[in-house]
Order: sequence, then structure tokens, then C-alpha cells
Amino acid sequence: MQKRIIKTADGSPSIYIEELNENYHSKHGAVTESNYVYIKKGIVHWLDHNNKNELKVFEMGFGTGLNAYLSYLFAVKQKIMCDYFTIEKYPLSLEEVQSLKFKKSLPAPKYHLFFDELH
Repeated sequence: MQKRIIKTADGSPSIYIEELNENYHSKHGAVTESNYVYIKKGIVHWLDHNNKNELKVFEMGFGTGLNAYLSYLFAVKQKIMCDYFTIEKYPLSLEEVQSLKFKKSLPAPKYHLFFDELH
């Protein structure tokens, strides 16, 4: 599949798959979308309704790793234990991950070493 890197409205990168006319994330903002859908409406909602300070996440479709990274940041900031499991049928190559240049656009630069561990 032909993939190309796109810059979303919030400045964060995502991937567009030409054959499917599909983006990995919203063109309006990859980080904005993931923070709202995955963190706020997913993880925070679950923690609030289950009165826990730890969680286990299973993500079906690792994609760019953005949800995993934001979950990591959230867990560190909130001082909660997070076991994170994920699978991906079509993993990105190391070159594709590097071409996203996440370190230039994502929050919390001191944690960008996270992306060094993806290969």
C-alpha cells in the first residue's frame, strides 16, 4: 500500500493510505483526536467509573504508536500503573516511523525516547 505522511491541523503528523483514501488519524489533528477519543473518553472515563489507579489496555491496531505514547504520558503524569498491549497486522517500517518526525511535533519532549524503542 502506498502511504504518505501528512501534517494534520494541529501540526502533528499522520499517515494517508492512497488506495483506501484513508487517514490513520483525523486530518483536523492527530494528537487532538487521540487525546479526546483515546485518553479523555477512553482511559480517563474508565478510570473515573471504576475508581482505579491502574489499568490494562489492549489496542488492536498499533498504527503510528500515537495512542501508546499519549497513554504513556498520561500514566506518568497521573502516577498510575498502565500495562499496555497492542497488535498490528501491518506494522510500519522503521523508516516510516522515523519519517513521521514525531519528536518535532509531539508533547513532552523529555519522553520522546519512547520512539527510539519502537524498532
